[in-house]
Amino acid sequence: MDLRLILVGALFGAAALIVAYMALQQNGERLSEFFEDYRGKLDHQLRRTRNPFSNESFERFQQISTGGAGLLGLLLGDGVMGRLFLASLFAGLTWWSFGRYLDILWQRYVKNFTEQLPDMAGVIANAVKAGHSVPQALELVIEEFQDPMASEVSEVAQELRMGVAMDQAMRNWSARITDDDLDIFCSAVIIQRQTGGNLAEILENLAGTMRERKKIHAQIRTLTTQGRMSGMVMSLLPLGLYVALYLIVPERMGLMFTHPMGWALIALVAVLLTIGGLFIKRIVTIDV
Repeated sequence: MDLRLILVGALFGAAALIVAYMALQQNGERLSEFFEDYRGKLDHQLRRTRNPFSNESFERFQQISTGGAGLLGLLLGDGVMGRLFLASLFAGLTWWSFGRYLDILWQRYVKNFTEQLPDMAGVIANAVKAGHSVPQALELVIEEFQDPMASEVSEVAQELRMGVAMDQAMRNWSARITDDDLDIFCSAVIIQRQTGGNLAEILENLAGTMRERKKIHAQIRTLTTQGRMSGMVMSLLPLGLYVALYLIVPERMGLMFTHPMGWALIALVAVLLTIGGLFIKRIVTIDV
């Protein structure tokens, strides 16, 4: 290996370490808060989605995979800058893919929860109409429903057994899962306890409204299928085209990862795809 190449790489690494040390000195508290928030979100999603990984094992696997991807980029790159670019690209994509995996699991969990929400509101309304209290109605929901509703309501019931006020337990539940229907349900229970009223009738009307909203959401999703598929195809088209051209002329297309102009084009494509994806998502997302 060329001695000058080794010297340039060593100087670049030393400069990067110095910059990282200075940034850590100035923003150490912010970085600590960021990682604490990240670990809290990670632990919350892992517990809620019934993921087979523990918090520590998931973090370790994510770090090892990211480091391995970065090492692979260093081996495949050409030149110092090319190796560093590929290492950063592979490591960043690997780290992002782990976060995306958790996001998909969490979205699926929330979707299953919201599908059970109208039936849960109906069961509590019937139980209250039959003379049960709200905590007793929650215990009935735990017995009648499967996860994720049973586990969520079980946590609310556990808080009530420990002495947490009903209003605070409802607020905690609403904070754990971001969903408009759940916010309305919790607000209805809180307001009824503070001002009075027929809770059974309120929850029956709320359950009917939730079911109608679900129907409208399903119709909208059917009508916007073409737009969402078009956005997916347009996003994957550049990658598929690059792979096809790389198989035909690898010596030409390989310059995308070894030449500064190729790096600039990759960054430009990523920005344009992101902007296009946001525009398409804005068009096909309709609030009900």
